[in-house]
Amino acid sequence: MSELLTVNDVAVRLHADPQTIRLWIRIGILKGVKVGRRWLVLESEIRRVANEGTSQPTNKDSDVDTKAG
Repeated sequence: MSELLTVNDVAVRLHADPQTIRLWIRIGILKGVKVGRRWLVLESEIRRVANEGTSQPTNKDSDVDTKAG
């Protein structure tokens, strides 16, 4: 069974800022569960992100104006 980790624990393991981890949870890169006021993340999720990376298509890509003008 995977261990549940706090945002700060995840940040340390992924060498990222806790705010970045919260953003990744909010946009769906990491799956987390909110318990009270705290987000918890399964250790297996950390391994998945570490193995797969964090790249996701964004809406900004479609907003880029490619017309020469």
